Amino acid sequence: LFLFFRFVTFLICLVWSVLANSGSAWLRPPVPDFGQLTRRQWEEAGRHRRQVQVALVFSKVIICILVWLSYNVLILERRNQPYSELHRLDYYNQQFSLVFMMAFFVIINGQVVLGFSSLTFVALAIAFMAIEDRTPLYVSMTGRVVFVCVAILGSILAYEGERTSRASFRSKVKVEKTESRIEDVLTTLMPKEVLKEWRANPGTHPVHVYKHATVTQSDLCGFTQLSSGRSPFEVVSFMGELFGRFDVLAQEFNIYKVETVGDAYIAGMAEPYLTDQHSAVRVVEFGLAMIKATAKWSERLRQRGEDYKDANVRCRVGVHHGECVGGIAGSKL
Repeated sequence: LFLFFRFVTFLICLVWSVLANSGSAWLRPPVPDFGQLTRRQWEEAGRHRRQVQVALVFSKVIICILVWLSYNVLILERRNQPYSELHRLDYYNQQFSLVFMMAFFVIINGQVVLGFSSLTFVALAIAFMAIEDRTPLYVSMTGRVVFVCVAILGSILAYEGERTSRASFRSKVKVEKTESRIEDVLTTLMPKEVLKEWRANPGTHPVHVYKHATVTQSDLCGFTQLSSGRSPFEVVSFMGELFGRFDVLAQEFNIYKVETVGDAYIAGMAEPYLTDQHSAVRVVEFGLAMIKATAKWSERLRQRGEDYKDANVRCRVGVHHGECVGGIAGSKL
């Protein structure tokens, strides 16, 4: 029986070891981008974590019981005799009790468990000590108190570890969200490949020569007249609406937005690093799309009421093709 209990214990440990060393997706799922997780993905991650915790705690409980039984069966034939008559076996009995206590502590603290889950081991320790008088293993009253206290200490350590881990996780999520926002801002300020080169060589100012580039610039006719009688907040709101439409078109035509100056929108295409490919036709099509988008926006603005009947904004677009130089000028915006 001793060998049987130990063999089953070995098999359980072997299964967990294989799962850990094989990179099992169930035990070690890929780390997601926490800043991009949806509510459903958060719930699925929590459900998966609970499944792993239940399996781990259940395995630990089974191992503890098997180890406890394995030490008990070593002197099972002397079970009904008083401990005072065990003579030489009494010494081994006490040694087995001490070894079991040490094994129990190692088992419950060997892997990380949640604070609430660790209370299972406190209940298990109390159960072991409650029935100890009916088993061959001998544990004094002081030893029983110490044994239960060790289990409680393990639960406290698990709770503190969980609290620290959760705080670290929240900090990590905040850092990732901040880095993601910074990345979004930087990618709107410069092309991705230029950003990579700048990061690889901090302190330098990357400069690139484009043999073939096509740049377009818009000019809003009538916008000055429209904004002359409006509040600054309304003017900024108008530009946000219209340039927001231009941004959508730039993404649709794969055009790189250079900047906006006043009511002028500047964008274009060129060889890498600016855009993946260069097409003068696409830039012209983008310019025509800006003209149409401005006309629709102006028409919808006039439909808002009498206050906007003078909204007659048109868009003129100029396109230039040729060689140009692009780079980072200065160190601040």
